[in-house]
Amino acid sequence: MIKSIYLHGIIFNICWLFAIPLQMPLISVGVFLLWSFIITTKAEEWFYIALVAVCGLLVDSFFVKIQWLNLEGELLANVLPFWLIAVWLAFAKFSYHWFENIKLSVPVYVILFAILGPVNYFAGASITSSDINWQQYHFSLMFIAWWSLLPLVCLLLKRKIDVRLGKGKIDVLL
Repeated sequence: MIKSIYLHGIIFNICWLFAIPLQMPLISVGVFLLWSFIITTKAEEWFYIALVAVCGLLVDSFFVKIQWLNLEGELLANVLPFWLIAVWLAFAKFSYHWFENIKLSVPVYVILFAILGPVNYFAGASITSSDINWQQYHFSLMFIAWWSLLPLVCLLLKRKIDVRLGKGKIDVLL
């Protein structure tokens, strides 16, 4: 299983590289689709991917609307760039497999996401002409809070999907 998560991590990073530094979001989505169809994606995984990606895109669109994030690129519906959609799809798929294979306590997930989420955005902003207004501390704290809550959202979604499918609950230490 650990080898599997490495493979998923490498493919996620390939999607990220095409979407952000190379500014080729359509290739990123193509890699995501190949990843999804070659490495079988079950119906519950598609449902999870859709929910996590939509949650992430809604929060990011909120940050764009309040002008805390200034994201460059070809926009969808005059709000979000295509590359961000590609990254959220890839992140949702990777997180599904992460939660399937890596069992950590919820506090550890919260700390990891609170650090790695903002770092990912910082890296993306430094590579692209996008801008994050880190000087507005209340928005920065909101952003870190969002990334701290995201693993809880993911775990709850995954648990609801698993329970509906009769798989029981997720093995996560509280």
